[in-house]
Amino acid sequence: MTHLEMIINLVRKIEPTLTGGGMYSGDKYENDTIPESEVEVCLEWIKQQKITKRVNTDRTSYALKHYVEEWHRKEKGRHKYISNGAMIAAIIAYGIKYSKIDEELNVFTAIAIKGVDYDRQQ
Repeated sequence: MTHLEMIINLVRKIEPTLTGGGMYSGDKYENDTIPESEVEVCLEWIKQQKITKRVNTDRTSYALKHYVEEWHRKEKGRHKYISNGAMIAAIIAYGIKYSKIDEELNVFTAIAIKGVDYDRQQ
């Protein structure tokens, strides 16, 4: 078992409803895989962000995944798809505060985005 597999398994013990699509509250969501490579990219991006004491309700995990995709494109010169679940798994693995959003797959989190010049409306 790889280090990232162990992290994802630990995160799933904390949040058993976490799937590739995000926080699921119904029957098993069809996309229950969380790719290690996506979590790895998210963790790399998070290391460069400012972590705040309070949860930021301006952007959801779904919006953040798009920041990670754009960052990866600019830094590595190629597109990398990031699932919402991988973003949430990285947030939890990093120990960042987050709050679930009722009836949604997304979470809010305590990340203040640094140096974003590719702001998207989400």
